[in-house]
Amino acid sequence: STYFVLQRRHVHLDSKRLGSALSTSDVLHTSLDMISLGSLILNLACSKFGPSEAEGLGALGSATSLHTLHLNLRHNRVGDVGVEHVVVVARARHLQSLWLDLSFNDVTDAGAHVLSTLKGALSLRSLTLLLVENRVGDQGAQALATMRP
Repeated sequence: STYFVLQRRHVHLDSKRLGSALSTSDVLHTSLDMISLGSLILNLACSKFGPSEAEGLGALGSATSLHTLHLNLRHNRVGDVGVEHVVVVARARHLQSLWLDLSFNDVTDAGAHVLSTLKGALSLRSLTLLLVENRVGDQGAQALATMRP
């Protein structure tokens, strides 16, 4: 089941079933409408989270007080299409710090190119990307390398 821990405007959501709930965004929209939070930890590792569920993360873009996001999508089915949805959230004007684990998600060069566009996210001051065991080749690696200052 889904649980919330509210402490000093920080929320930790952890559930294997939360991924499917996000496909309609109902849980997340309701949660963000009720609280003003600065940090959010979403641990969705091994939750069969795919592109349609990633689309539901768009609700995070409306949480204007959210400045820190820790998003664990390790061992899922996000793929390149899901990466596009995650990047939309990461480019939100208010987000300053993002830790994103996309390891074991079948991300290819195309997804790496999409991730490389985060270099243009003006408010993002800290970015940690984990891409272990994906299908990113030389072209994707070169695109990611352009993100370094």
